[in-house]
Amino acid sequence: MVQHQFLPLADSDVNFDQITSAILDAAYGRAITELHDRGPDSVREAIAKRILALASAGERDPNLLCDKALVAVGYLP
Repeated sequence: MVQHQFLPLADSDVNFDQITSAILDAAYGRAITELHDRGPDSVREAIAKRILALASAGERDPNLLCDKALVAVGYLP
């Protein structure tokens, strides 16, 4: 199992396989890019937690993971 780059922000012990880890990292990276690297750590943490929750429910599309996480923190309508 591979540890996600953003899991320390999400405060979780969840582990995914290497392919899923890459998908989640890509989704998180895109979300942070969409924020233009602005926002407090609490927003980054909320994004990471939302991505993990969605992935735990079976979502694997990095674009949907990103968009749904940004909607959850109020960045996208």
